[in-house]
Amino acid sequence: MKKILISLITITITIVTIVGCSNEPTSDQKQSVAQEEVHDRAVSKWGMPSTPNFQQMGTYKWIIELCDRTDLINYCYLYSEMTGKFTFIGKCISYPLPFSTQYTNPQKLQCYGGTGITTLPQCDPSGLFYPPSSEASWVILINSKTGKPGPMYSEPRMIVVPWPMDNELVLNSKMNPNNEK
Repeated sequence: MKKILISLITITITIVTIVGCSNEPTSDQKQSVAQEEVHDRAVSKWGMPSTPNFQQMGTYKWIIELCDRTDLINYCYLYSEMTGKFTFIGKCISYPLPFSTQYTNPQKLQCYGGTGITTLPQCDPSGLFYPPSSEASWVILINSKTGKPGPMYSEPRMIVVPWPMDNELVLNSKMNPNNEK
């Protein structure tokens, strides 16, 4: 009797699992297969690009390492679309961070119904949900009077460079650090 009961439970679980998971592929799955076939044909015809020097990878590695330096001082400017020139804001530490940068993974996997998985947004440790993109940036400016660093939030577009810009590009060139020399 015990064996028959265990067999019936096993058969029931198997039927529920099969009914819950359709074997028919979804339209997204069909598109994915078709896209893979197209990409496979393209790779077969053309092959992969030959990049023996890996210049872009080396450049990006250098940028990442440069951003990690604690002694990196740059110059921050805001761009004016009306004048086509830049306004010097001040010296800053490293490079700006987009406002939408998150400290933790912005998404988490969520299981539902025992048969499916979906991706849900996840808040940062602050409890806030940041947007996937933003025009704003954070930059750590150095106070010209005290020499102490502090954060600046900027929605206008800015440029940060490791040297003072040429006076011809700066709106009020008297404030440009080029003139300190």
